[in-house]
Amino acid sequence: MIQQVNLLGKNGQADKPLLKNPYLQITALVCLSLLGISAIGAYQLHQQRNRHRQLEQRLQAAAGHLSEIQTRFPRQAIDNTLLQALQQARQRQQNLSQILELLTDDRSDQALGFSRYLSALADQADREVWLTRIRLDSASRDIDLQGSTFKPEQIPALLKNLQTSPAFKGRHFAKLIMRQNSDNGAQTDFRVSSNLKPEAETTDAE
Repeated sequence: MIQQVNLLGKNGQADKPLLKNPYLQITALVCLSLLGISAIGAYQLHQQRNRHRQLEQRLQAAAGHLSEIQTRFPRQAIDNTLLQALQQARQRQQNLSQILELLTDDRSDQALGFSRYLSALADQADREVWLTRIRLDSASRDIDLQGSTFKPEQIPALLKNLQTSPAFKGRHFAKLIMRQNSDNGAQTDFRVSSNLKPEAETTDAE
């Protein structure tokens, strides 16, 4: 007995290939999208790790500079000028440590959103001006900076350099507050807030 099986459709044409199945196409598109997102995430993670390594190297250099000053000039031989240099080196080391700690805090949602700004602060770090406090406000997108210096004329230069950096470009700083330190008359303390919204957007909001 011979049995014949019809492999053609009703119109005499073969069934649509499997690749034309819409469900299979959607599944393939989702997989490709997930692969793309994974690749972007891996690249961002690589960039973040590179920034961490650079900051760690700069922190080690600052620690070495501090140790060198302490070794070359024993405590009993330090005058006011050397004491200022020692304080600046110590504050610079603490400043880099604070920035590195914020960048490496994987539990903080703020660290991810502010990482490029923190990196810019580390890149523009000045031995003459040191930051004593960095406050992040994720709601208003502000970075509040507090610091000190023995050369107050360096503060505007630091802010200008920050505004020309890619991270802060198109952003602006709020009113700068400067006052003489109550314990050390030669030291000037300052506070400034950077609004991280573009200037046009901030103007429209007002």
